[in-house]
Amino acid sequence: MKQTLFIAMLCGSMLAFAQQTTDGWDIEAYTWAEKPEPETREWVKSLEEAVIKSTTLLQYRYEDEDVAFYELSHRRIWIGNEKTIESYNKLYVPVMEDGALRIQARVLQPNGAVINLDEEDIQEGKDEDDNTYQYFALDGIQVGSVVEYLFLTKGMPSFYGSRYTLQRDAPVYDLTFELVTPGNLLFKTKSYNGLRQAVYDTILEEQNRFFIHQDTLPKFEAQPQAYERAHMAYVLFALDRNLYNGLRDMSSFGNAASRIYNNLLVDVNSKVEKGFKRILAESGMEDESELERKIAAIEGYLKEEFFVQNAASTAAMVDVEQILKNKVMNEIGCLRLYTSLFTYAGIENELVLTTDRSSTPFDPDFENNLFLREDLIYFPEAKVFIAPTKQLSRMGCFDPDLRHTQALFVSGIDLGEGMQGIGEVKYIPPQVIEENKSELTVNWVLGADGDLGNIAVERKTYGQQSGTNQTVAPYVQEEKMDEFKKGVLKWMYPEVEFEEYETENLAPKGFPYVPLVVRTHFTDEVYTEPGATSTVIKVGDIIGPQAEMYLTDSVRTLPVNHGFPRWYHREIIITVPDGYVLKNTESLTMQVRSEEEDPTMNFTCNYTYSNNVLHIVIDEWYKEGEYPASQFETYRAVINAAADFNKKYLLLEAL
Repeated sequence: MKQTLFIAMLCGSMLAFAQQTTDGWDIEAYTWAEKPEPETREWVKSLEEAVIKSTTLLQYRYEDEDVAFYELSHRRIWIGNEKTIESYNKLYVPVMEDGALRIQARVLQPNGAVINLDEEDIQEGKDEDDNTYQYFALDGIQVGSVVEYLFLTKGMPSFYGSRYTLQRDAPVYDLTFELVTPGNLLFKTKSYNGLRQAVYDTILEEQNRFFIHQDTLPKFEAQPQAYERAHMAYVLFALDRNLYNGLRDMSSFGNAASRIYNNLLVDVNSKVEKGFKRILAESGMEDESELERKIAAIEGYLKEEFFVQNAASTAAMVDVEQILKNKVMNEIGCLRLYTSLFTYAGIENELVLTTDRSSTPFDPDFENNLFLREDLIYFPEAKVFIAPTKQLSRMGCFDPDLRHTQALFVSGIDLGEGMQGIGEVKYIPPQVIEENKSELTVNWVLGADGDLGNIAVERKTYGQQSGTNQTVAPYVQEEKMDEFKKGVLKWMYPEVEFEEYETENLAPKGFPYVPLVVRTHFTDEVYTEPGATSTVIKVGDIIGPQAEMYLTDSVRTLPVNHGFPRWYHREIIITVPDGYVLKNTESLTMQVRSEEEDPTMNFTCNYTYSNNVLHIVIDEWYKEGEYPASQFETYRAVINAAADFNKKYLLLEAL
């Protein structure tokens, strides 16, 4: 959920303040040393790159009966090799609403010469959202140089949850972080992943100051299939109290739940009711007997008929009566439409607010609105979730990084003075493997006397295994539909020419309950290799290319994330011509699994061979979307087992 929802909920009284003096600590007074100091520490000079000074200063202060926000970044970077030079040849100034107030940069060369940035070298550009940004190139950087820059920017303040990541892909030394606010605005802070907790400074009389100083923050070591941003050192802060008006817990989940609930209430007048009745009738939900299917029918109809835009909260975008007429809305309007429609239909629902765990994991012990950026709707009776603002998602099948995490569940309660919103932190469970199953059936009839054989393939995919193929299909241009259909299976068999190709359920209707089915057949020329006395049968390649994790050069420290729980069931039936025999079948037996009593990951391959028919059955599954670092080697072994099967071959020989 975009922060606009919270902006829309704010009222002036939340940030009422008393006019205070501007005397005291001032971010604009900060400056760098007149003459840069060379780096003399040999252990630093031995590094490819190091941040030898990192200062981040933040200030909230009153200006013209409003609150302004300033940010200052001061960095000194040791340049230890040519690759690092490339990283700092061009620097970008952070985009802020009021732009940069000060831009300074210089290069201290190994011989002591200093090259300062010329203001005429500062350029402007625009990003994809048409925001103006500034950048510049630095001249004279050599191996052994120290690059130094200082940016002071001014922008809109964020009160209810902010994050600053202070760790880098290079070691950081002499790290300083400071947050200074007016005396009546008390913030709270919390540090994560090895960053020291902020200390409250009691010296300032009319301002509040939190600071962190840390001599060393180690280089962040990225690892395959790990969420980097979630595990880097960062600090969160949010407004907690306003001493002027006595408000407390201003960034609490309870306050957010109440404000959000009130903001989403809809007056169901006669026009809205008429529109709701039409949707319920046309969606087909009344024809469904199971509650889960009723919910899916309504969701499917809404996502095919109504469209979410990234737009300002004008009446046309948030008023349900106008949304029913125009069929477009922004995220707030979408949530209003969905929650009010399901309530009208008599289907109990709760708004669910959470965060993307790949970035900033939800922490129930540090309440702030930064954790409430992503929205879902939960149906307690059916125990299912939907992602209303994600056009291509359907029931249960949404971003897996919004699962296996805590969230704020918002519901209404009648306290005698009308309905009020309340919130409760609860868990969003991951899916189970049966919801995301892939079934591959291969019928392979081998040729005799040098003739080519024939391979018939059927693949059924359920849930997340289908990706967005079923929901995106209506938007594919007609002239590209054939290519789109074949692309569903082409990644498995890139070198073959499909002789026939058919799909079933390549449409949103029924997803995720009905599988996407693909059938095709082709000759086995790519998968056989004739020899003088036998023919090599490349049976391992028939399941498609598999991921490999053979090489690792470091100790695993981060959890393994691979998306969602999943199950691959594969059956390969090979018919052998009369007068021939398959050899090397014993190599097909495989079993690699985790050691729990109820294993959470597994790769097994078994077979039977009789009456000229070889029947291979493979089951590969992962019951979790995330595994701790302690299980990395097991995970790697299971992943590599599938890759090992790719290398399996059989020999077809005449009797």
